[in-house]
Amino acid sequence: MKILLVDDNIYILNSLQNGIDYNSLGFLEVLVARSLERAIEILEKNEIQAVVTDIEMPNGTGLELLEWINANKPSIVTVFCTSYADFSYAKKALELHSFDYYLKPIKFDDLYKILKRVVEEVHHREKENNQKKMGNYWLDNQAENKNYFWLEVLVRNYGYAEDEWEELASTRHLEYHNDNSYMIGILLLYIEKDEMRYSNKQFITDNILREQLSRNYLQLEAFVGENNNTWLIVVSEQLEKDNEVIQGIMNQIMEEIQSSFKCKMGFIYSRDILLKDCRDAYLDLEQAVKVYQQKNKKIPLCTGYEIQEALGTSEASEKALDDLKSYLEAHYNEKISQEQIAREIYYNLAYISKLFKRRLGMPIGNYILEYRIEMAKKMLFMNRLSVTEIAMEVGYDNFAYFSRLFKKKTGYTPREYRKMMKSAK
Repeated sequence: MKILLVDDNIYILNSLQNGIDYNSLGFLEVLVARSLERAIEILEKNEIQAVVTDIEMPNGTGLELLEWINANKPSIVTVFCTSYADFSYAKKALELHSFDYYLKPIKFDDLYKILKRVVEEVHHREKENNQKKMGNYWLDNQAENKNYFWLEVLVRNYGYAEDEWEELASTRHLEYHNDNSYMIGILLLYIEKDEMRYSNKQFITDNILREQLSRNYLQLEAFVGENNNTWLIVVSEQLEKDNEVIQGIMNQIMEEIQSSFKCKMGFIYSRDILLKDCRDAYLDLEQAVKVYQQKNKKIPLCTGYEIQEALGTSEASEKALDDLKSYLEAHYNEKISQEQIAREIYYNLAYISKLFKRRLGMPIGNYILEYRIEMAKKMLFMNRLSVTEIAMEVGYDNFAYFSRLFKKKTGYTPREYRKMMKSAK
């Protein structure tokens, strides 16, 4: 930290410099000025945390200096050290939010105590500023952060189990919990002459959705482009609404979007979906879209109750399930995407996922999680790798995250488990 001492009297200035052990307070540099103009010059060129200043000086006062500080560097903590006991000065100093008002003659023990409180205030203001910056960063990036979360858990990565989603959301400062329910939807635009930029379509559609949904106490959690004219939509409901009300709201949104783009659009959705079931719901929607497209049909406004009719009842062989299980066990420590699974099994992913869950008693993501934990338990018992190395070996690059999951599943931290197993030998 740096402190600036301001006084036109050179003897008092020297006394202030030499009478206090500034290093013990955390001030590594002490700067001095004998005028308002020089003080401002120093403040403009340096990161100063605290100022001790006289009030009456030639060509400008300490009160003017504090006015300048408040306007330009308000985080600086300012103390007046003056011979003037005039009430009007003290009143003005308070109005300008001076931290303290100390009357000369200087007693260094008293001034040292004031400066200790100044240091505490400096740290307090720094903490507030950092929190404010983080808050602004969060607000600026909240929509992007939510989009990334939903894209990761629904579309890109099957390495996350449903049991991990709440924890994953927490690490990204998102308030998503296992007992929350959502509407998952896919929106399609049928534009014949598509000359508009994707970014413009995204911006217009996003604005219409947010405005209409918020007006009806619904919150758009994610709006993610899947391709040029198709978007994944996630909505949370702040007030309970029946299906007819929701249908009416979505009809209004469709009408406004169609009017904006002069085209037809389709929207297929399922609602009241718990967080852990969102991936299954999304896969059903995705498959329903494919069925419509294979039949060269445009999707109307279609709810989850109608989706099953579109899906049909194709069957996956036992061999496909065995192949999938073998693939997951061979690649359990990698990030496994939807596309990778589809390439391996050559079956409808939505259907094979449901069949997998029925046969194994858990979704694909949960199976990967359980397998990772079992492999970690074996490694903790059998080899001498560190816990951090084992976390990396089973697919987790964040040790704290791995440790929390391991304890959630086993009741022990990895180190506690290793110690317990060694003592049992």
